[in-house]
Amino acid sequence: MTGSRPKKVILTIIDSLNPQALESCFRRGLVPALQFLKEKGQYYSRCVSVFPTMTPTATSSIVTGTGPDFHQVPGFVWFSRREKRFINYGASFGAIWKLGLPTVIEDLLFNLNIKQLSKKVRTIYEILEDHGWSTAAINFYIFRGRNVFETKIPLLMQMLTRFKLIGRLMGPKLLVLGELCRPARLFKDAKLWAPVGPFYRFGVNDEFSGIISSYLIKEGKQPDLMLIYLPDTDSYAHRHKPTEIEESLIKADRQVERVLNAYSSWDKALEENVFLVAGDHSQSLVQGGEGSIIDLRALLAEFRQASLGRLAIQKDIAICPNERMSYVYILRWREHRQAAIKQRVIELLREDRRIDQIMWKEKSSGLDKYVISRGDSRLWFTRGGGGIDEYGQRWHWEGDLAAVDGYVEENSLKLVFRDYPDSFNRISSLLDCSQAGDVICTAKPGCEFDGEGAPIHPGTGSHGSLHWEDSCVPLIIAGTEQKLEQPRIVDFVPFILKHFGVKLPDYLKR
Repeated sequence: MTGSRPKKVILTIIDSLNPQALESCFRRGLVPALQFLKEKGQYYSRCVSVFPTMTPTATSSIVTGTGPDFHQVPGFVWFSRREKRFINYGASFGAIWKLGLPTVIEDLLFNLNIKQLSKKVRTIYEILEDHGWSTAAINFYIFRGRNVFETKIPLLMQMLTRFKLIGRLMGPKLLVLGELCRPARLFKDAKLWAPVGPFYRFGVNDEFSGIISSYLIKEGKQPDLMLIYLPDTDSYAHRHKPTEIEESLIKADRQVERVLNAYSSWDKALEENVFLVAGDHSQSLVQGGEGSIIDLRALLAEFRQASLGRLAIQKDIAICPNERMSYVYILRWREHRQAAIKQRVIELLREDRRIDQIMWKEKSSGLDKYVISRGDSRLWFTRGGGGIDEYGQRWHWEGDLAAVDGYVEENSLKLVFRDYPDSFNRISSLLDCSQAGDVICTAKPGCEFDGEGAPIHPGTGSHGSLHWEDSCVPLIIAGTEQKLEQPRIVDFVPFILKHFGVKLPDYLKR
């Protein structure tokens, strides 16, 4: 505590932070800033992400404390039933080309926060500022708040989008998003250089985030909560093996070091702040060779498939690959055949042994039943019941727990999931998301889904699935005695609210 006020909080998210890679850096002394925070605080190697393990879904959960059933952001690629079109936040150049750059940027920059992130939940910025605390988002793409900001679209981006990008953003008290939003009142007198332009993703990069964050601290403009996003490790892991990303983690560590160096000493930084550093998700290795890539378009070729950049008129299905997981949407134009199409899709998916789990929801006697098929194992479960998992959540299930690599401990009767942590909660949360597909499938370790406009990563890193390799990220907490037992990224909001003495919204009390 500083006087009677709680310490300030700095939450840093390193995209695709792999625990094995980070621990290798610790052993070799390559990340001194993160090592300092680890040694002064608490370290967890298995903080569990949400499902799918894709950045828009995970960062929405980090900022709202909810899963996709509440925040309604189901992935990087999904299909809007209402608009009859694909939502794609720029998964590949091919997708951008087919959808059009204006559409992709409008969805990512404006629609994601204004329209697609559910208004039934509040962000951590909204909750804290409603209670008199100040907040900031530095390059964090989920930023919805109470304050209006003008965008400043770089000329090249305006030209590429035919001057169609016009709009305001609603954000926290301090919102910085590369060149796109850097309020003049914060930086008008600053002689500050940070990497910008098209070769540096217009400022949405690690170094820009570190420079801006340290500047705000040095200038006395640090808010009570500052979220810092370091995006570069994700693209690095997609180009390399996910456990061999030391070069990128060294660069990310330098930005954490910039923040620590903004104080008179690193110990002083801890006296004044609580630090949380985590990943949004991890990545796992896709094996090389064609056999590792699952072409869902070919597998489901008997159906009329919606296409990128076109309205889905008189189509049977829409396929939305999110790297190591995928949605199949059963479209509405032939309602009398929906059940038959869904059943046939499931049958075809089961024929490919590279597919790990297939999941869907059924209604039975007024209950939502969540169904999982994995190889020869099948299981359904519902919320409530006599089974209690590691997080104190209650479930009833029937069938083979091998579908989620689960078992019941003999002594405690606790339901434990091994390779698929927090399985029932994460699966039901996604199946309850109204924007998710009707059928969800994951790829076995080493495999990945292909589809129209989908990036593939043979021989390098990928993510998206329920498996622990995609789902478990490191977490460092320093500067507080408050702990997170068996942490998940959805626990960050309750943790921060407790630190500031703010009550949980009702929808988080479950």
